[in-house]
Amino acid sequence: MTQASPQTDPRYQALVNLAIEGDDSFFEKREKIDEYGWRNFGDVYGDHEAIYHRGDSPLISHYNNQYDCTLGFGIQYLRTGDTRWLDLMLPMADHAWDIDTYHTDQDKLLYNGGLFWHTYHYADAHTATHRSYPKQLRVSQSFEDGQDLEELGETGEQLTKNYAIGGGPAASHNYNTGWMLAYYLTGKERYKEAAVNASDYVMRIEDGSKTPFKWLSRADTGYSTCSSEGYYGPGRASGNSTHALLTGHELTGNRKYLDRAAKLMRRTVHPKQDLGALNLLNAELRWFYTMYLQVLGRFVDYKFRLGERDDDFKYAVASLIHYADWMAEHERPTLSAPEELQYPTETWAAQDMRKWHVLQHATLYQPDPEKRRKYQEKADFFYNYCVDYLTESPTKSLCRPVVLMLNFGWQRDWFLAHPSELRIDRPIEKDFGEPQTFVPQRTIAIRRFKQLVVAGGVGFVLLVLALLLWAFGVFWG
Repeated sequence: MTQASPQTDPRYQALVNLAIEGDDSFFEKREKIDEYGWRNFGDVYGDHEAIYHRGDSPLISHYNNQYDCTLGFGIQYLRTGDTRWLDLMLPMADHAWDIDTYHTDQDKLLYNGGLFWHTYHYADAHTATHRSYPKQLRVSQSFEDGQDLEELGETGEQLTKNYAIGGGPAASHNYNTGWMLAYYLTGKERYKEAAVNASDYVMRIEDGSKTPFKWLSRADTGYSTCSSEGYYGPGRASGNSTHALLTGHELTGNRKYLDRAAKLMRRTVHPKQDLGALNLLNAELRWFYTMYLQVLGRFVDYKFRLGERDDDFKYAVASLIHYADWMAEHERPTLSAPEELQYPTETWAAQDMRKWHVLQHATLYQPDPEKRRKYQEKADFFYNYCVDYLTESPTKSLCRPVVLMLNFGWQRDWFLAHPSELRIDRPIEKDFGEPQTFVPQRTIAIRRFKQLVVAGGVGFVLLVLALLLWAFGVFWG
């Protein structure tokens, strides 16, 4: 077994090691809810969902590879050589492919071949494996005499409405990079197949010829970048879809994946985007914008490594810098305004590590020394805030914050070892035009249908008038 690099922050390493050491390790969590059997082994107990639970038996909650914990386990194995990470990684990789992937082409376009979500927030999953509950599931049984419902500020009816509907696969929960790493580590083709399937899923769900609206429009559906109703900006859907496409290109070399990633980028961000209008500081509404900016960093790195300094590369760098400028000036810890949050838990502090990652990554592509210094100062602030807050948090060993630390923070070792790394020597000054609003297929189809209805109505009126005039002429002629 090897050790993490000398640059590794012991605070960070202690947070990461919570997954494999101590009384609340992921191995111990497995025992708490009997996470065994062909449907559940390899999955992780989502104990962060039980934070408000009261009862004699534990709340059942399954994590289903959220935030690609498969990748996080694999990264930590590569950092340390500790095989306990493999003992978590490979069973999760198998579970996510065998159980969480919807192996069918007979359902809705958005569902076929996708990954089912983790089980419901703060609701007992009972015997369900993933988020596929009936619409009227009662979740208030997880709370005692209404006391905790009052603390949550919700009624049982509201909880049912908020957490107990839906459940089919979607672009926002499509993680495949861990499978790629599992394939590289083991050589097993099933992991490559799983990863490429998730890449193809992104391609399929954008195909307007496969929806009921195809008779009125063949435009892109927008499914791969829709993170919330009507929102196609930077978010978890656009972020996870782009990650999946880059992974597909890395595994196969097929250009279609990289070209689609670039197309989604131009739909999602722009170097002149009005960031104030996006309401990015509204964490409940837009917390996930940094998920896309992280993959935008991966995109520019990947293009840089391929030697492609083309228009897409320049557009990506200019967009990344545009957002980094705004973040360096305006971003703050999410928990600094807890009154704006529905559930101000430790997860928000862990999610803020994404802000460190974006700003730190942007230093590679910011040639202006003063702006680069501001990025670094803000990045250092977020990194230290995250590890200090979580270190002091009594709930730091819960599943979700630990998984986030597995995936983000370890990159700091490389940045500390390469403090003067810079990948462009001048700002991107090209004019990329004005931002364009993406219009999905459904919107186009509905608009055309209404136009047809109006045109049909006008035509009918004209026909009636013509018949009346004809009849009038015959009668009086």
